[in-house]
Amino acid sequence: MTSRLNRIKAIIFDLDDTLYDCSGALISNITEIKNISLFPDVINSINKLRQSGFKLILVTAGDKDMQERKIKVLGLERQFDETIIINNSSGKEGYFKDILNKYNLIPEQVICVGDKIKDEIAAGKSLGMITALIKHGRHYNFYKSNTNEIVPDLYLSNVPDLLKHLAC
Repeated sequence: MTSRLNRIKAIIFDLDDTLYDCSGALISNITEIKNISLFPDVINSINKLRQSGFKLILVTAGDKDMQERKIKVLGLERQFDETIIINNSSGKEGYFKDILNKYNLIPEQVICVGDKIKDEIAAGKSLGMITALIKHGRHYNFYKSNTNEIVPDLYLSNVPDLLKHLAC
């Protein structure tokens, strides 16, 4: 795995339950959005990844206005090279393909970090990307309790764990 990780040029992050904890809340209004915060050391980790030369892309699904407000409140609006907000029903695989084309990357140069097997991990795996499952949030508990055919390449306790794998 180490030799595969040495080829990484870009990292795709999910937002909800990957960069901040929304496992206990269904955010439905501006008041609730004002009370959200990133998991510890997310900004420091993102800064180190950027300084190490990685292309950073945020791909999140949900209502565009709501996701934009979350990104702003969390202070992430300038942290990524690109932010893509998609509608929940369209899936992420097509957007991941677009990222590969836009940045002239091959799948083995991209690691996809998320909390959902059937979303980020499945989409990344189907394209041949390296995948990393964050081991927290409501979706990880579901994953642990079920047998899944799709297995991520890496398990991360948190975003700073990624730095260790990428030797940042």
